[in-house]
Amino acid sequence: MADNKARPIAHYIHRTSYSFQEKLVGFFVLAAAVILLALLFSMLKKQNIFEDYFVIYGRLNSAAGLSRETTVQISGFEVGGVSNIEITDKNDIRLTLSI
Repeated sequence: MADNKARPIAHYIHRTSYSFQEKLVGFFVLAAAVILLALLFSMLKKQNIFEDYFVIYGRLNSAAGLSRETTVQISGFEVGGVSNIEITDKNDIRLTLSI
């Protein structure tokens, strides 16, 4: 005689095997999210969104060797940078420093 007992059906939570495609899609979604967050954080940090700063203006007779990428250092510590260099009507150099 055949046993008519129904075999218990496994609940969907107990399914542990994922297909290779599901794992691959999950990996790419997670990688894209991590890259997006890293780029967003890097962009905001580069624009000094997370830091307080103030602007100082200075006038010089000569600005040899200065550029917008020049950093401002106090006692060997980087505290800011040159944000703008202008030549005035009196042939002076006007620096804008963000510290």
